[in-house]
Amino acid sequence: MQSKLFILTLCTVFLLSGIVAEQQSLGDPVELNTTAILIQTCDTCTYVNITGVQLPNSTVILNGEYSMNKTGNIYTYNFVNTDIGGTYTYITCGDLDGSRYCKPVEFLVTGNGKEEPSGIVILGFSILILGIFAFIVIFIVKSIGTIIEANFDLLDVAHSWGLYFALLGSNQLANIYLGNNIIMDWLNLFVTILGFPMILVPVFAFFLSFFRAKKQTKKEKRGY
Repeated sequence: MQSKLFILTLCTVFLLSGIVAEQQSLGDPVELNTTAILIQTCDTCTYVNITGVQLPNSTVILNGEYSMNKTGNIYTYNFVNTDIGGTYTYITCGDLDGSRYCKPVEFLVTGNGKEEPSGIVILGFSILILGIFAFIVIFIVKSIGTIIEANFDLLDVAHSWGLYFALLGSNQLANIYLGNNIIMDWLNLFVTILGFPMILVPVFAFFLSFFRAKKQTKKEKRGY
């Protein structure tokens, strides 16, 4: 048990150290399925228009020119088609010092509105998730016999709940710090699938063992 806790703690420290390093480079990407406010600043422009947006899958939308809203020297456009994660490119055109100019601008869309994490953070989360999942599988396999024999005790319940809440904690860390949709989807799937067997089944097994133990004690007192 101590070796398991050491491995889990080591993975967590490794992960958190990567997160601290990654936080230094976080920018301002857009969260998936939210409105992206496209911004262009120009002191001498009388207008700035959006002429097109290329999605991460190379699809181009907004063909033609669409006016950006002007507030002082800031021009904005609300873009709602952010249902694909990745880098978007949009073109702005305006009049700069009497001449028309166009320039491409990029923005990033991620699952949680943060920069895509570096490789060390993804590796850390992957190790942590696989470690917790392996411990859960081992616990479930070992518990099958204990449940059948009705020898489940409070320590087993605590072990089960501890593993499940470790998984919940990893999921919360991923939602806060990780912009990788694949890992987040797997975590959400694990949390959903393991919720019932890791929380309720151990409680049922414990009460079954408790009542069986009481019944066995009564039989022993009666002498049969």
